[in-house]
Order: sequence, then structure tokens, then C-alpha cells
Amino acid sequence: MKNINIDTDNCEAYFLDYYEGRLSQDEIASLKQFLSMHPEWQAKFEEWENIHLPDTPLLFPEKELLKHSLTNEAINITLNNYEYYFIAAIEDEL
Repeated sequence: MKNINIDTDNCEAYFLDYYEGRLSQDEIASLKQFLSMHPEWQAKFEEWENIHLPDTPLLFPEKELLKHSLTNEAINITLNNYEYYFIAAIEDEL
């Protein structure tokens, strides 16, 4: 078994990962060992079982309106607009 250090500072992250099914068998064993050594955390661990977030997609039908579209002005980079295009290029917005 791999040595996994679960303590009172990080145990809640392990609780969440356990209920989301993201722990390895070694991590599950370490979590159970932690809970047996810290029974005061057992009730808190069991509370996580009742937390369910709906798996509903977020829809935003007009998200395209948020994107900045380039105009024909992009062809004519001038002394007046070059900073905008240099920054846009660096930020991968072109």
C-alpha cells in the first residue's frame, strides 16, 4: 500500500474525491484508516454522502455575442491600432 498522508487539513478533499469516485484503492484504504483513527470526522464524512449537485448543463444561447469579432480593420494595422492587435495576438484572441 502506498503511503498517503491524510490529515485534518486535507481530509475533506479526500471526502469529496471518495464520493465522486476519484480515489484509488490505496487512497480509500488510507481514508478508512484516517477515519478509524479520527472517529470525530466520521459524521462529517457521512454528511458528504447526502450532497448531490445536479448534472445539468449550463446553457447560454447568446454566448456568441460575447466574442469580439474582427473587422476589416484587422487588415490595416496602423500606428493607431497596433497595440490592440499585438496584445490580442499575445493573448491568442486573433
